Amino acid sequence: MAGEDEGYREWCRHQRCAQCSKLPPSEAHHAGISGMGMRAHDNTCVPLCLYCHNDWHAASGPFKTMRKAERRAW
Repeated sequence: MAGEDEGYREWCRHQRCAQCSKLPPSEAHHAGISGMGMRAHDNTCVPLCLYCHNDWHAASGPFKTMRKAERRAW
């Protein structure tokens, strides 16, 4: 599929969390804009630990006060 870069996603999984700096493993969160059932390009991935990744999708924790545009900019 176009936009896939397994090597970069794997690299993300071995980085500290971009939000809380927790040691790896991290999850490769697709931070780019997507829609209509399409995933954002892999080059938009950022490493997030399991807890921060869940907070991101639930708009809770450190992301609770951020608006959608602010989260995208983050």
